[in-house]
Amino acid sequence: MIKDIIIIDDFLPPELLDSFMDNKRKFEVIDRVYYAGETHFPTPEEVAELNKVLIDKNLFSYNDFNIRLRRTSPENSHDYKSFVHIDTFCEFSGIIYLDSTSEDNIPTGTYFWQHKVTGRKMTRLDHLKNQFVDNAIVESDSKDISRWECWKKVEFVNNRAIFFPANFFHSPVPPNLFSGDRLTIDLFFNKLSEFKYVD
Repeated sequence: MIKDIIIIDDFLPPELLDSFMDNKRKFEVIDRVYYAGETHFPTPEEVAELNKVLIDKNLFSYNDFNIRLRRTSPENSHDYKSFVHIDTFCEFSGIIYLDSTSEDNIPTGTYFWQHKVTGRKMTRLDHLKNQFVDNAIVESDSKDISRWECWKKVEFVNNRAIFFPANFFHSPVPPNLFSGDRLTIDLFFNKLSEFKYVD
């Protein structure tokens, strides 16, 4: 089980990285409310190649795995997932940074937050019901940055991968400060069968 944030640089081999960076992909908006930006779903062949990378790096095996490319910009990122949030539909999450531009040098990586009033860095997972609780924190305060304190910043570096528990409070950048474009691979793991990574 992942209990902290894991950062791995130079994650994808060059050929696979080039494939994911192909600018001929068609992106589309799939959910304006709960998912920021535009999405493209990779081919089964690309998913299989990414799975090989996970195995080759001796990271983990999995039972249920979801992957998508996400392209965000100031024009398409002002929704729920652009603010402090958790990933409610999976056990842990991963992000592979592919490309980013920023006009005012604000880091476009991933920020992790602690709720000032409750002191929580994450919601609790009810294993019996297999769902997160304390979601009211996110629903009431996600867009009010004064209610949060950043405890970890992961800088956007091309071909850097990060993995973390899905119930960590996190956001792409400080809310309302996103000013550039970014391309990422988002990974969601629903049932972790074995975790092998050793730092």
